[in-house]
Amino acid sequence: MELVLGKHNGVVIKGKNPRRPRMRKEEERLLLESTMRLNEMIQSEAAVGSRAIKGQQPPQHVLDMIKSDKWTVEERTPGEFTITLHNSHHLFHFIHTLSRSGIYQQPQGMYSIPSAGNEAKILAHPARKYTLLPYINFHGELYAKPIWKPRTHWSLFDTALPAILDDCIHHLLCCMNHYYPIRPKRVMIKWYNSLAAPSKDPLVLAIGLFWARHVFIHHFPSGLLTVKDNKIVEAVQCRLAELVREALSDCFDVPHIHHVYALSLCNMTNRIAKEQKALWHTVAVRMAITLCIRPCEHPTTDQAELESRVWWYLFHVDHFLLESGIIPSSLLTPQSDDHDALLALLRPMPCTMDEPDEAMGALVWSHILKLWLIRRKLVKEIEQTDPREENKMLALKRKVHSTMDQWQSELPSELQLDSSFTGLEGPTIATEACYVISMERCTNMSLLMRLFFPVTSSIPGMDSPSLPENAYAPVQLKGWKRDAVMAVVECSIEFVRIRGTLVQFSPCQTWPGDLKRTVEMLISCMQFNDSEVVVRSQLCLMRALRVLRCYEELQWRDDTCMELIIQIEQALEPAADAYNVEHNTINGSVLYYEEKGFLQPPSTSLNKKKKKPTHSLDGVMLFDRKLQPRNQYYQPPASTDPQDQLSRMMVFEDTSKYH
Repeated sequence: MELVLGKHNGVVIKGKNPRRPRMRKEEERLLLESTMRLNEMIQSEAAVGSRAIKGQQPPQHVLDMIKSDKWTVEERTPGEFTITLHNSHHLFHFIHTLSRSGIYQQPQGMYSIPSAGNEAKILAHPARKYTLLPYINFHGELYAKPIWKPRTHWSLFDTALPAILDDCIHHLLCCMNHYYPIRPKRVMIKWYNSLAAPSKDPLVLAIGLFWARHVFIHHFPSGLLTVKDNKIVEAVQCRLAELVREALSDCFDVPHIHHVYALSLCNMTNRIAKEQKALWHTVAVRMAITLCIRPCEHPTTDQAELESRVWWYLFHVDHFLLESGIIPSSLLTPQSDDHDALLALLRPMPCTMDEPDEAMGALVWSHILKLWLIRRKLVKEIEQTDPREENKMLALKRKVHSTMDQWQSELPSELQLDSSFTGLEGPTIATEACYVISMERCTNMSLLMRLFFPVTSSIPGMDSPSLPENAYAPVQLKGWKRDAVMAVVECSIEFVRIRGTLVQFSPCQTWPGDLKRTVEMLISCMQFNDSEVVVRSQLCLMRALRVLRCYEELQWRDDTCMELIIQIEQALEPAADAYNVEHNTINGSVLYYEEKGFLQPPSTSLNKKKKKPTHSLDGVMLFDRKLQPRNQYYQPPASTDPQDQLSRMMVFEDTSKYH
């Protein structure tokens, strides 16, 4: 295979000793947009699309399977192809498309062409408006970046590595263990103090890779850095990922509970490729089987409880990888999608080795796991129901409400959020635990209610000529479907309110991925033609934007937060334009400008028209490079000196008085 770059790739090298050409601003912008589009394309893939289907037709030919206006594929001889890219920035899209077509069963993607049989099968399936939202796509720590290479090398990395690892261990125990106490503090501290070379231990390096970004952003190491540069954080994470690979390469044949934990931590980051995650998860599961690490069925010793917690964290990874389509089926026993069997197991419980906050965290973790299993069980039941049978869908909606109410009623009293709490009393362990439980309830309730949204199109993201003209028209909400949409809006409002309160007394507990998921569901609610739904969604988006601007991640130019701000502003922009037009109409200015011919149509978030200059000097630089005024556009002020004024005067004398 020969890969030929087009002649208009923007790189021209001349001379005998050419220097590395500078990247132009336009090329850098195209590269950034290409990366963002590719990330959005991966995030929009359905979880079920990559699973193997029995009786699937053989893969199509490469000339028919990969088609795009960004490249051209020509077959020179049998088995040899020439690929011509029209621009060098399209190389990333082509490599990603080629890897998808070669590694996975062909899913419904941007460049895939479904066969006639598959297309008929898809069109015959009952239509749903919602798109499947894999759980992995809504957690910032799991975002996979297919194009990621830091441009900066931090020269102080080797010197600062011991201090970075110390901070990661310390802040993981302080900021994370009261949520997921996988290994209690006293166990971790005793183990860490016994290490002769911590910078070479695979678990220490895995914790550093998993928690380094949190430490740099929320616990700024002022002794190591003077500026908040996101490129340095990416360089540190990239180097830690290399060290983790080197350390784990010598441990694959040495089963140990720390190695299982280290592999799971690495799989919960976005610095490991998807194929490598699948391999490492397989190794971790085999190690767990060899060490007899399994969930408990009845209360046992503290050691068995700690092993059970590692298994449940392994369940987290298996659950995320399965729903994201990285692995075709669960590797655990019982499988992570066998909800009835998992609900019968004993989930993490407090033990004698836990600190008070860790005991509360184990209790919270147990009920969150139960909530996840209940939600996934209900989702599977809803997805197997024809959405056109409204009686069955209405019965399922009632079942969702009753099941969620039953789960909440079974919570212990210390996890019930007191309505009288205002946040002014100060943070406590119990209050933070109640907030976490409440936010999880809002999130899972929204994900369930979103499955009852009205049907507006046959296949989301695909244009079909057979669809009627009104297939994408706004849907009028009524009855129980409107109640489902309003439930999503109200749960999102409560989530944003709780997150904003929690960040006030615990600034490091931001987790932008959770807020991103809520924002995306709110934006999906704004598509319906219902004034109350749209207005309440807009108000919640405004509040989410205020909460997001308090995040420390913005000072580091975090990709997730920056993209989320742009997404919210674009969603709110049509409302702002409508308000401006209405306000101008009330004041009568619209009529005035309309008569003068100066009125411009309101701009949208997609197509913005440039404003025409009102006079010839708009947009003209009035100063040169030395900040001196340009003579042709500069008129000096009138002088106040009388002599100077007389010298500039021209006098016409009346000569008629002399005759």
